[in-house]
Amino acid sequence: MTQVATPELAELELFRGVTAERLEAVAPCARRERHEAGRLLLRQGDEAASLHLLCSGSVSLELVVPGRAPLVLETLGPGELVGASWLLPPARVHFDVRAREAVESLRFDTGCLQRAMEADPGLGYLFCRRFMAVVVRRLQAARVQLMDLYGHPELFDPQRGRGR
Repeated sequence: MTQVATPELAELELFRGVTAERLEAVAPCARRERHEAGRLLLRQGDEAASLHLLCSGSVSLELVVPGRAPLVLETLGPGELVGASWLLPPARVHFDVRAREAVESLRFDTGCLQRAMEADPGLGYLFCRRFMAVVVRRLQAARVQLMDLYGHPELFDPQRGRGR
Protein backbone atom coordinates (compact mmCIF):
# COMPACT_ATOMS: atom_id res chain seq x y z
CA MET A 1 0.00 0.00 0.00
CA THR A 2 1.26 3.46 -0.82
CA GLN A 3 0.09 6.79 0.53
CA VAL A 4 -1.90 9.07 -1.76
CA ALA A 5 -0.78 12.65 -2.39
CA THR A 6 -3.13 15.61 -2.09
CA PRO A 7 -2.76 16.62 -5.79
CA GLU A 8 -3.80 13.10 -6.82
CA LEU A 9 -7.01 13.40 -4.78
CA ALA A 10 -7.75 16.80 -6.32
CA GLU A 11 -7.97 15.17 -9.76
CA LEU A 12 -10.73 12.75 -8.73
CA GLU A 13 -14.44 13.44 -9.29
CA LEU A 14 -15.27 12.68 -5.65
CA PHE A 15 -13.03 15.54 -4.54
CA ARG A 16 -13.98 18.05 -7.24
CA GLY A 17 -14.17 21.53 -5.70
CA VAL A 18 -12.74 20.47 -2.33
CA THR A 19 -10.25 23.02 -0.97
CA ALA A 20 -6.56 22.17 -0.66
CA GLU A 21 -6.83 22.46 3.14
CA ARG A 22 -9.61 19.87 3.24
CA LEU A 23 -7.75 17.58 0.84
CA GLU A 24 -4.74 17.73 3.17
CA ALA A 25 -6.98 16.57 6.02
CA VAL A 26 -8.25 13.61 3.97
CA ALA A 27 -5.05 12.52 2.18
CA PRO A 28 -3.57 10.71 5.22
CA CYS A 29 -6.70 8.52 5.27
CA ALA A 30 -6.02 7.10 1.79
CA ARG A 31 -3.73 4.32 0.57
CA ARG A 32 -3.38 2.90 -2.95
CA GLU A 33 -4.03 -0.86 -3.09
CA ARG A 34 -3.99 -3.60 -5.71
CA HIS A 35 -6.36 -6.58 -5.60
CA GLU A 36 -6.08 -9.72 -7.71
CA ALA A 37 -9.11 -11.14 -9.52
CA GLY A 38 -11.35 -13.11 -7.17
CA ARG A 39 -10.13 -11.39 -4.01
CA LEU A 40 -12.65 -9.89 -1.58
CA LEU A 41 -12.17 -6.18 -0.90
CA LEU A 42 -15.01 -6.17 1.65
CA ARG A 43 -16.87 -9.06 3.32
CA GLN A 44 -20.56 -9.03 4.21
CA GLY A 45 -21.04 -8.66 7.97
CA ASP A 46 -17.57 -7.27 8.72
CA GLU A 47 -17.06 -3.92 10.40
CA ALA A 48 -17.14 -1.17 7.76
CA ALA A 49 -13.61 0.06 8.51
CA SER A 50 -12.72 1.00 4.95
CA LEU A 51 -14.15 2.47 1.80
CA HIS A 52 -12.72 2.00 -1.69
CA LEU A 53 -12.64 4.36 -4.64
CA LEU A 54 -12.01 2.21 -7.72
CA CYS A 55 -9.22 3.44 -10.01
CA SER A 56 -9.07 0.52 -12.47
CA GLY A 57 -10.68 -2.87 -12.94
CA SER A 58 -14.12 -3.89 -11.76
CA VAL A 59 -15.79 -5.44 -8.73
CA SER A 60 -19.09 -7.19 -8.16
CA LEU A 61 -21.39 -6.51 -5.25
CA GLU A 62 -22.54 -9.94 -4.14
CA LEU A 63 -25.24 -10.97 -1.72
CA VAL A 64 -24.47 -14.16 0.18
CA VAL A 65 -27.50 -16.44 -0.02
CA PRO A 66 -27.14 -19.56 2.15
CA GLY A 67 -27.25 -22.76 0.10
CA ARG A 68 -26.91 -20.93 -3.22
CA ALA A 69 -24.32 -19.22 -5.34
CA PRO A 70 -23.76 -15.56 -4.43
CA LEU A 71 -26.26 -13.22 -6.09
CA VAL A 72 -24.44 -10.52 -8.07
CA LEU A 73 -26.36 -7.30 -7.48
CA GLU A 74 -24.19 -4.90 -9.41
CA THR A 75 -20.86 -4.57 -11.17
CA LEU A 76 -18.85 -1.40 -10.56
CA GLY A 77 -15.82 0.06 -12.31
CA PRO A 78 -13.38 2.98 -12.23
CA GLY A 79 -14.56 6.09 -10.42
CA GLU A 80 -17.11 4.20 -8.30
CA LEU A 81 -17.20 4.16 -4.50
CA VAL A 82 -17.60 0.91 -2.60
CA GLY A 83 -18.33 0.72 1.10
CA ALA A 84 -20.64 3.58 2.12
CA SER A 85 -22.00 1.51 5.03
CA TRP A 86 -19.58 3.17 7.45
CA LEU A 87 -21.63 6.37 7.56
CA LEU A 88 -24.33 5.04 9.90
CA PRO A 89 -24.33 2.65 12.83
CA PRO A 90 -23.98 -0.26 13.14
CA ALA A 91 -21.38 0.33 10.37
CA ARG A 92 -21.35 -3.20 8.95
CA VAL A 93 -20.62 -4.21 5.36
CA HIS A 94 -23.84 -5.26 3.62
CA PHE A 95 -22.39 -7.14 0.61
CA ASP A 96 -19.30 -9.02 -0.42
CA VAL A 97 -17.24 -6.91 -2.81
CA ARG A 98 -15.18 -9.16 -5.10
CA ALA A 99 -12.60 -8.15 -7.69
CA ARG A 100 -13.80 -9.45 -11.07
CA GLU A 101 -10.38 -8.69 -12.54
CA ALA A 102 -7.24 -7.05 -11.19
CA VAL A 103 -8.33 -3.89 -9.38
CA GLU A 104 -6.48 -0.82 -8.20
CA SER A 105 -8.28 1.25 -5.59
CA LEU A 106 -7.80 4.02 -3.11
CA ARG A 107 -8.62 2.53 0.28
CA PHE A 108 -9.81 5.07 2.84
CA ASP A 109 -9.67 4.33 6.55
CA THR A 110 -13.19 5.27 7.64
CA GLY A 111 -12.16 6.09 11.21
CA CYS A 112 -9.69 8.62 9.83
CA LEU A 113 -12.36 10.04 7.48
CA GLN A 114 -14.83 10.30 10.33
CA ARG A 115 -12.35 12.24 12.47
CA ALA A 116 -11.64 14.64 9.57
CA MET A 117 -15.36 15.15 9.01
CA GLU A 118 -16.04 15.77 12.71
CA ALA A 119 -13.18 18.28 12.88
CA ASP A 120 -14.61 20.14 9.86
CA PRO A 121 -18.43 19.92 9.73
CA GLY A 122 -18.41 21.58 6.30
CA LEU A 123 -16.31 18.71 4.98
CA GLY A 124 -18.64 16.26 6.72
CA TYR A 125 -21.68 17.82 5.05
CA LEU A 126 -20.00 17.78 1.64
CA PHE A 127 -18.99 14.13 1.90
CA CYS A 128 -22.35 13.03 3.31
CA ARG A 129 -24.07 14.58 0.29
CA ARG A 130 -21.67 12.90 -2.13
CA PHE A 131 -21.84 9.51 -0.41
CA MET A 132 -25.63 9.65 -0.19
CA ALA A 133 -25.79 10.24 -3.95
CA VAL A 134 -23.96 6.91 -4.33
CA VAL A 135 -26.36 5.17 -1.93
CA VAL A 136 -29.40 6.49 -3.83
CA ARG A 137 -27.98 5.29 -7.17
CA ARG A 138 -27.38 1.83 -5.66
CA LEU A 139 -30.92 1.69 -4.27
CA GLN A 140 -32.29 2.55 -7.70
CA ALA A 141 -30.16 -0.18 -9.30
CA ALA A 142 -31.38 -2.69 -6.70
CA ARG A 143 -34.96 -1.66 -7.40
CA VAL A 144 -34.53 -2.27 -11.13
CA GLN A 145 -32.94 -5.65 -10.45
CA LEU A 146 -35.79 -6.65 -8.11
CA MET A 147 -38.30 -5.78 -10.82
CA ASP A 148 -36.36 -8.08 -13.16
CA LEU A 149 -36.24 -10.88 -10.57
CA TYR A 150 -39.98 -10.70 -9.92
CA GLY A 151 -40.41 -11.24 -13.65
CA HIS A 152 -38.36 -14.49 -13.36
CA PRO A 153 -39.53 -16.40 -10.25
CA GLU A 154 -37.80 -19.57 -11.50
CA LEU A 155 -34.53 -18.00 -10.33
CA PHE A 156 -35.67 -18.61 -6.75
CA ASP A 157 -37.22 -22.05 -7.21
CA PRO A 158 -35.69 -24.16 -4.39
CA GLN A 159 -36.34 -27.36 -6.40
CA ARG A 160 -33.86 -26.19 -9.03
CA GLY A 161 -31.30 -25.03 -6.44
CA ARG A 162 -30.14 -22.19 -8.60
CA GLY A 163 -29.21 -18.67 -7.60
CA ARG A 164 -28.59 -15.91 -10.03
